[in-house]
Amino acid sequence: MTDNSSLPVASGNETFANDDIGGVKYPRPKINWGPDGTANDVDVASGKPLPAQIRSATGLIPIGEPTDAKSTATDTTSASAISIWKQISASVQALNTAIGSTLWDLGVGTGGSRTQRVAIDTASQNANGQATMANSTPTVLPSDFVGTSGFMKKEDVASADGDAGVGILAVRKATPADTSGTDGDYEFLSVKDGMLWTRAGAVTSGGLSRSRTLIPNNTTAIVVKSGAGQLYKIRATNNSATIAYIKLYDATSATAGSGTPVDTIMIPASTSGAGVVDSTDIGTVHATGITYIVTTGIADADTAAPAANAYVVTFYYK
Repeated sequence: MTDNSSLPVASGNETFANDDIGGVKYPRPKINWGPDGTANDVDVASGKPLPAQIRSATGLIPIGEPTDAKSTATDTTSASAISIWKQISASVQALNTAIGSTLWDLGVGTGGSRTQRVAIDTASQNANGQATMANSTPTVLPSDFVGTSGFMKKEDVASADGDAGVGILAVRKATPADTSGTDGDYEFLSVKDGMLWTRAGAVTSGGLSRSRTLIPNNTTAIVVKSGAGQLYKIRATNNSATIAYIKLYDATSATAGSGTPVDTIMIPASTSGAGVVDSTDIGTVHATGITYIVTTGIADADTAAPAANAYVVTFYYK
């Protein structure tokens, strides 16, 4: 069957709205509301929706009215949701006022010069370390982290006597071992006898520079590095019967027999081959340059030239 029905009236027939459900006609009424003598069409668009109230089983109104007062500490089951929300709002506003309108203030200054300030209620908070109630002032943390008041330091800030700082602790270990559970975890540094455990590993770059010279028959200075550097090792060999001496200078030039070398290293003699290796793990400082001369006399003033093709000298440096 179809929806709606045509029914006879005094002047003919009228169509009445209904819904056919399984052969049974269910009327479709249009709802109106209002006080006695008034009929308002239910219409959300015109601001006249059907009013409704949500009530509990006891008839209370749990949501409440916009005019409800905020709840109090003595309210129990009679407080509406609106009165509770009003109380929460009032409490938040009171807290904000008590702590000075903000919990965290970036303070004055610009860029890296700002001072961070934590707001504390000076009327009711205990001072740090005090057993009794006492007023306290805002804690100021200087964001520049310099001087005796800054316990942390910024990169590229100059140090000074009396600077405050945070000590770094390491784990004492008789033998080096992991302190974390798996690869990729953070773990502590390890020390023994006050020294940090480290382990050298092979790398493919960043090693020492090398300078090898077959010594000629003269005393011309050989400049290994014309600038500040570190000397780590000297290796020298000799296939003659004459001892020779490497005169080492912290300079970018030198003249045989003039000045005082910073070190003198003897090259042993043997026609079947002899040599010497002089090395240090931490290097020796050359503030100006690394230069040397080879002579056959030990005296600083000696100018005797070595024989050609008898001595090979190699420097390892940075």
